[in-house]
Amino acid sequence: MGLKHKLFGIVLLWPVLQGYAQEIKIGNYTFKDGAEYQGELFKGKPYGKGITHFKNGDSYEGEYVKGKRQGYGVYKFPDGEKYEGEWFQDQQHGHGIYYFMNNNKYEGLWFRDFQQGQGTMYYYNGDVYKGNWEADKREGYGEYKYANGAFYRGEWSNDQKTAKASLTGTTVHGTTACGKTTNATVKVRSTMPTGTNIPENGWTTCSTEKGCTNSTTATNMKAVSYTHLRAHETS
Repeated sequence: MGLKHKLFGIVLLWPVLQGYAQEIKIGNYTFKDGAEYQGELFKGKPYGKGITHFKNGDSYEGEYVKGKRQGYGVYKFPDGEKYEGEWFQDQQHGHGIYYFMNNNKYEGLWFRDFQQGQGTMYYYNGDVYKGNWEADKREGYGEYKYANGAFYRGEWSNDQKTAKASLTGTTVHGTTACGKTTNATVKVRSTMPTGTNIPENGWTTCSTEKGCTNSTTATNMKAVSYTHLRAHETS
């Protein structure tokens, strides 16, 4: 498109843009639930930037489109929790950061108020999960790094680890769905204090160059290799 055509298009749109600008006003608006808004208005409704104070003590400061939270905004709760990020039709939608009351922090994608898609959860105790989410739960592939240096890489289902995974650092590297497992072939070396809890339900107690038994407490172990942890699974 040539410069003349672009200029002609701007000239045609100019009256519309002027009319829109003239209709944007600063004022107040009361929602049906009693929430009070102050900011930009278009045709009498929130449109643009503004701040809303809700009856329950919540507040939202950010962008609106046709009376709904849309664009970028920050939503604060009385208990200290906060969401800052993208909105669509009054819902957390797009990329955003949520600060939880317990000091957890989630940063990633949202879909209709749910943590969904790729995202990272920073836990208050120093653990970190980075991977896929669905309806606020870890789902699909994800990596969980424990504060002590151990980490899990693999599949998740309904917020729980599944069989296709690896866990290394302070415990066995390999399949995690062990249930009641005996005589798995695991090579270990004594670098972990006796009695240290393994951060994984169903993991086994191992000692140097010996197999595993059913327990969730480590005995002087740190895994360096393994062969099929489910090879000798019992019911």
